Amino acid sequence: MTPHFVKGYIDSRTNEYTPLNNNSVKANINKSTLKLIREAMFDVVHSEKGTARNLRWSKFLISGKTGTAQNPHGEDHAIFVAFAPFDNPKIAVAVIVENVGYGSTYAAPIAQKVIDAYLENQGDMKSERTISNLQEIL
Repeated sequence: MTPHFVKGYIDSRTNEYTPLNNNSVKANINKSTLKLIREAMFDVVHSEKGTARNLRWSKFLISGKTGTAQNPHGEDHAIFVAFAPFDNPKIAVAVIVENVGYGSTYAAPIAQKVIDAYLENQGDMKSERTISNLQEIL
């Protein structure tokens, strides 16, 4: 998994594509540290005590991190960052929902829908969750 930036966007008003020119950035992350982070994010969804365990039965092996940002002006903000599929990431998302509470309750299900829709649209059913590939990954 190599960090990268968005290549561009489509303006919803004009339907025109605007490329973004980003310089490459090399993240000097030790492979063992990256492996630890990936496994921890996998456990957030797939372990019995994971805060996003409600996503464990998604079609794809989602890994993520829940969060709650305190808001002194009202309800807390819900946060969830995720990538999928675990074995060969094709998408990463960050969801912030203001003034609703916990990330696992509000932001995680939104991220799941975005990930599922993207991977299904890409025809990436070879990475679909199965018991056999889950056993190989773990």
